[in-house]
Amino acid sequence: VQPISRDFELPIRVGDKVDGLDVREIDVPTETPYESFEHAIMTEKLEDDGATIRNYYVEGLGEVKREFIMGEGADEFRVTSSLESIE
Repeated sequence: VQPISRDFELPIRVGDKVDGLDVREIDVPTETPYESFEHAIMTEKLEDDGATIRNYYVEGLGEVKREFIMGEGADEFRVTSSLESIE
């Protein structure tokens, strides 16, 4: 079972590693069906098969968006999971 949130030790900077994920961007505007966020932390991991996994975290909520990206350009295949609601 993979956790849906991670604990980040603040301050966090681009280039830091958290649980094997590289922090690529901070204060990233991120759109989800639930809400638009202005200050997400985006992490990235390159898998052995060449796929890229990107996770977007928001303070107080945890992970709000995840992207699986395989290939590039016209051959790119992308699967996105996003926060839709909080109950």
